[in-house]
Parts: sequence; structure tokens; C-alpha cells
Amino acid sequence: MLSNTVVIACLLVIITTIAFITVQKTSSSKTGIKQKSYQPSIVIAGPQNAGKTSFLTLLTTDSVRPTVVSQEPLSAASYNNSNTSLVDFPGHVKLRYKLSEYLKTRAASIKGLIFMVDSTIDPKKLTTTAEFLVDILLITESSCENGVDILIACNKSESFTARPSSKINDALENEIQKIIERRKKSLNEVKRKVNEDEDTENSLDVLQYANGFKFANMEGSVVAFEGSVSKNNISKWQKWIDEKL
Repeated sequence: MLSNTVVIACLLVIITTIAFITVQKTSSSKTGIKQKSYQPSIVIAGPQNAGKTSFLTLLTTDSVRPTVVSQEPLSAASYNNSNTSLVDFPGHVKLRYKLSEYLKTRAASIKGLIFMVDSTIDPKKLTTTAEFLVDILLITESSCENGVDILIACNKSESFTARPSSKINDALENEIQKIIERRKKSLNEVKRKVNEDEDTENSLDVLQYANGFKFANMEGSVVAFEGSVSKNNISKWQKWIDEKL
């Protein structure tokens, strides 16, 4: 039979091991993702068929090639010999949660976000595009002290039906203001139904301004430049990226 000394020694080893593992888990849960270091990145996002993947391909291969709709984020590490990666996210509505998760966990390491839109888009369909942009802004404006700088890249500007970037910028601002008002109204109706305190914090407040929504009032800077991936007319977008690098 084992002596009492050996049994006690074994128990001490087991207890010490369990305590060490517990301390490690507790420490990890307290530090969380926030303290994890990520490679700096520039995000490419936007609705489907706006030209995001084609733009990433042109930037990384210097050529325009046929692309397929991506189901997963596409990444180009160490872009232009920098320590920054380019990350292209799929625009399908069912896959946008991947972008949201990325923005929430890595906001501090994001040097800029390129939101690509189709310059030929029907004004009646702009609401969907603006809704997507609002969801992005709610994260970027609240996750970083100084927000995230955003480039609205108005693609397909060579088309006869394309609208100038200034018009798209103004149209997005107007539509975003309407979306904020609709969401605030819906939220207030829900509060009344459940008798919730009207002073409850509202995430939409981060985009609420006295004179209506304007990109100029945001923490992060927002600019809109036209260009064309198919015509390799991306000099304005490249200059913006170089400034972020």
C-alpha cells in the first residue's frame, strides 16, 4: 500500500495543477480578444456585384480577371510590401455577419474601410445599400475612439448611366438619415409596448446629429471617389490606400 506521504504528495500535485489551469482560464477570460494583437488591415466591403473581388484582384495582380462570388473573406497579406493586409468580405446579406464580427474584434487594427458601390445603381435600390452602410458605421463609430476612415468607392463610373460620386455621397446621407429615423421610431414603439425606460441607451445615437446625418460629423473621415475596375481607373482609390499605409 502507498504511504500517507506519497498519497498526500500526489494530492498536492493534482490540486496545484487544477489551480494553475483555473488561474490561466480566468486570466484569459478577463483579457479577452481586446488584448490580442492583429495585423493592420484595410477592409473592402459593400453590396454584391459592386466589384470588390475584382478590385482586390486588380490591386494584387495588376490585371483585370473574371471572378466568382466569394463565400469567404479573401485576404492579401503584406500588401505593397507593407505590414498591412487587404481583406475582401462577401456582400451577400446572409454572410455579412462575418464582416460584423471582424469589425467588432479588430476595429483598433483597421487602417481604413473601402465601401464599394455600383455607380449605376437604381436610386430606388439605394436603401438596401445605405442599410448595409449604417450597420457598418454603427460598429466603426462606436468601437474606436476616432472611428474608422472610410472610402466610398463609386465603381463603374465609365457607364453612361453612372452618377457622380458627389451625388451618390449626398443620396447616401439622405437615405441614412431616413433609416435612422425609421429605426428610432420602431425602437420607441417596442419600448412603449414593453414599458421600457425611454432613457435606455440607443446605439443609433452615435449617428444622430442636431442638423441631420452628415458624413462630415463622424469621428472617422468619409470621402467618395469615382473610378472603374474594368477600365483600370483606380488611381484615386490607390492614393487613398497609400495614405492609410
